[in-house]
Amino acid sequence: MADQPDNRQGRAGEHESHTVRLAAQAVRAGDHQAFSILVALFERRIFNLCLAVLKQPERAEEIAQDAFVKAFANIERFDLARPFYPWMATIAVRLAQTELRKQRLEREHNEEYRAELDLVPQQAASTPLSDLMASERADMVWHLVSALPAGQRTATYLFYRDDMTLSETAATLSVTEGTVKTLLFRARAKLREQLGTTIKKEEGQ
Repeated sequence: MADQPDNRQGRAGEHESHTVRLAAQAVRAGDHQAFSILVALFERRIFNLCLAVLKQPERAEEIAQDAFVKAFANIERFDLARPFYPWMATIAVRLAQTELRKQRLEREHNEEYRAELDLVPQQAASTPLSDLMASERADMVWHLVSALPAGQRTATYLFYRDDMTLSETAATLSVTEGTVKTLLFRARAKLREQLGTTIKKEEGQ
């Protein structure tokens, strides 16, 4: 399927990019209502991204809204020659990570939370994750992804679900490509271990 691209999807992407540029230009020119076009195009993806980081629907909704407010305030910094989503996603991820750090600091004062940190799953061998994402077990995989540590969870979401490149994922997370590779390696290892356990249980039923 990879060597037979969907031309309709390509045209849709070009149309979206053109729409984004026109909307961003209009906002810069003082037409603040034009920003609603950008919100309509990307609010679902940004919410899903925030949810992947935070795993808290209400806070994810709030952080996504904050991200759009920040994007609106900084629209002059958006490079019209580049895709909008990676820029927007960077803003959202940074806000979500800040929120996550704040929550973590608050919880570190709680002894129960400290005990909870000792229950992080052990690492296992690596396996290609892209095939799993496209398989009939995709729902199971994404359920397991949601339980990964925040960095691994976010990197996996960006790289596999949003189809970002390593460099785009690294830029969004403000880390090096090597760090992204490490996060993905650890995520694949944990998913391999957990999937193996889950599948064995199913086969034993």
